[in-house]
Amino acid sequence: MDGSHVGRYEPRVIYHWRRTDLSGPGGDAAAEQRCDDAVDVMPDVGLTTSTEPLDPKYRVVIKYSVEVEGLPVYNESYDAEKIAKELAEDEEEVAKLWLRRLKCVTECRHRRAFSASLTSCLADGKLVE
Repeated sequence: MDGSHVGRYEPRVIYHWRRTDLSGPGGDAAAEQRCDDAVDVMPDVGLTTSTEPLDPKYRVVIKYSVEVEGLPVYNESYDAEKIAKELAEDEEEVAKLWLRRLKCVTECRHRRAFSASLTSCLADGKLVE
């Protein structure tokens, strides 16, 4: 390989099948229908290229999610590029806000109205600061 494939992302189409119920006046029947919807997939990474830097045009997202028994009750998404700028400006504040996200969950799990308490705590930090 000449390495020209490194860092390139080419969207591919993944086909999936949708089951359609055709029951009605004509009888009880079902059919499978191919859906040609394009689905984004992970960039093609090989064994020898898995440690290469990401292409700069790739958007990297950091996700913070809190679930209770598998049910998501709070979600946040952060653009890694924006977080990098915030870290450069005030790393101490960013670290404080991330630690708040851990502390709020551990504190609010013992309170009434968990989801509401968590949201409030994340906003103002009063329960943990």
